Amino acid sequence: MDPSSQQNATTHDADGNHDPGKMFVGGLSWETSTDGLRKYFCQFGEVKECVIMRDTTTRRSRGFGFVTFSDPAHVETVIQRGTHEVDKKKVDPKVAFPKRSHPKVRTVNFNSPPPLFFSFSLTKRD
Repeated sequence: MDPSSQQNATTHDADGNHDPGKMFVGGLSWETSTDGLRKYFCQFGEVKECVIMRDTTTRRSRGFGFVTFSDPAHVETVIQRGTHEVDKKKVDPKVAFPKRSHPKVRTVNFNSPPPLFFSFSLTKRD
């Protein structure tokens, strides 16, 4: 899968609609591949898409991903099964919810000056 598509893995399809067949899978081993994740979950139904989220700099797995089934009923099948193990590690599949939009909050760091900081001193003129 194209690495740029991994950055935008939300629960929306190409039209911007919520995809009920999408699952969040947490607790992945750093060694788990997209193919390994797909292979495990295809036993529950046809997997339309499988993405492991990676750090943009190191490309190392962030330990979670998303699996999208062609039939949303397969999501319930996975959840009802209970315990799941991929690459000898217990994983936690859940229904994926749309990414919440949060207003951007500006934080203030009091340990460093703002970007436009001027420093000058006043001297007594004779």
